[in-house]
Amino acid sequence: MKTGWVLIKRRSCQPCEKMESYLRSRLAHVPDALEILDVDSNGSLKQVYGLRVPVLLHQGRIMSEGKWEVDRIEESLKQAGY
Repeated sequence: MKTGWVLIKRRSCQPCEKMESYLRSRLAHVPDALEILDVDSNGSLKQVYGLRVPVLLHQGRIMSEGKWEVDRIEESLKQAGY
C-alpha cells in the first residue's frame, strides 16, 4: 500500500536525482512508501509542475518544490511519522 509520498521529477535533472536518492534511502524501511512520476511523460503533470520539479507531495499536499532542502524534507517526514 502506498503511504502517500510522491516525487514528481524529470530525467537528467540533477536536483531531482539527488532528491530521489535521498528519499529512497530515507524511506527504505517502508515498502512502497514512495511513488516516482516523470513529469515529461504526463501532459497534465507537465502543465502543472513542469518548471517546478522536483516536487514532493505527501497525501496530495506539496511538501517541497524546486530547490530542495534536506531540513525541510526531514521535518515533513518527521511530522508524518517517519
